[in-house]
Amino acid sequence: MIKPSVYLIHIPKTAGTYVTRFLENELGQAFVREGHTVPKGCLHSWTERFGPEHFTSVDRSECFTISVVRNPFSLLVSMYLWGFPYWPPSDFAGVQLVNWPFRSFRDYVEKITSDYPWIVPEQQRSLFFQLYENGALIPDMVLRQEALAEGLTDLGSRLGRRWSPPAQPINTGRGSDVPSFYDRNMVATVERWCEADLETFGYEFEGKPIGDKTDIDFHPVELMPHVSRRRLIQELGARLRRRINPA
Repeated sequence: MIKPSVYLIHIPKTAGTYVTRFLENELGQAFVREGHTVPKGCLHSWTERFGPEHFTSVDRSECFTISVVRNPFSLLVSMYLWGFPYWPPSDFAGVQLVNWPFRSFRDYVEKITSDYPWIVPEQQRSLFFQLYENGALIPDMVLRQEALAEGLTDLGSRLGRRWSPPAQPINTGRGSDVPSFYDRNMVATVERWCEADLETFGYEFEGKPIGDKTDIDFHPVELMPHVSRRRLIQELGARLRRRINPA
C-alpha cells in the first residue's frame, strides 16, 4: 500500500474538486483530501468537521500539506450563491432541514462578519481558519485559486514532478460579477473582518463597488436550472409564508 504523502486541506469553494481530480490522477494513493466544516446545528451527512487535529495520526515530517485560498471578496459571493454554509442546492433534504436565514447578500455579509454561530470559534476571525494552528500556518504550500495553474506547476517542481495543468482560469467566480455585489460600506466591513486574511495572502477588493445586486434576494435553489418546477414552487411558497408570518 502506498503511504499518503500529500494532503490537501480543503477550504470550500476554492476549486477543491478540480485540484482533487488533478492530484489524484497525478499522485494516486499518495494524495489525500480532507473535508469541510459547517456552522453549529447544521451538520449533515455530506460534511466532515476537520482541523489541525486531523494530522495527529501522520507525522508532518513525513507528509507535504497544501491548500488553496481565494480572494475573500469573491469567496463570500461564491459561498452565498452556493448556499454555504448550510447545504448544496441539489440536496433537497438539506433544504428542508434548514431555512435559509439571509434576506440578501448584504444581510449575509453583516451576519457572517459578526457573531455568527460557527462550530469552531476561529471561524469568526478567518475564512481560512483551517490553515492555522496556534497562530502558525499549517500548509507547507498555499496556492491561490486565481493563479491555480501556476501554483500547481510550482507544486510539481517542489515534489520533483513534471506535469502540465490546464492554463485556463479555474472556476474563480461562477460567472458572477463580484464587484456588483458590494457597495463601499460592505467592502469596508469585509476589509475589517478579513484584515489578517487579506494581508497574509496578498488580496484586496478588485474593481469598483457598485452595489446594484446588493439587496437582491438570491436564493441557492433558484440558481440551479435542474431544480424541478414543483420544488421551486414549494420553495417560493415557503418563502412567501415566512414573509407573511415572520418568525
